[in-house]
Amino acid sequence: MIEIRAANESDLDWLVGEMREFDRLYKTKKRLFSDENYVRAKMLEVVKEHVCLVAEEGSERIGLIAGLLTPHFYNPSIRVLSELFWGVNLKYRRTM
Repeated sequence: MIEIRAANESDLDWLVGEMREFDRLYKTKKRLFSDENYVRAKMLEVVKEHVCLVAEEGSERIGLIAGLLTPHFYNPSIRVLSELFWGVNLKYRRTM
């Protein structure tokens, strides 16, 4: 059974690794993962102050989704979740 939970600081190495793998697979003109310390600090900020969810099957992490809680662009009295990224570990993708 797959369970979803809030990420915590103990997930940080895995989250950074998933970001590194995403960057390796999806070659773009400008790399997303150019500075590991910067990525690690930003991921920690997302975990502590915004939304980062981890999908697990048993004790294995299989995916994640993260976003920023932020005021709506047109109405700042409304808070919205703006997606940053999501991903499923390659081992668990059924499309590759």
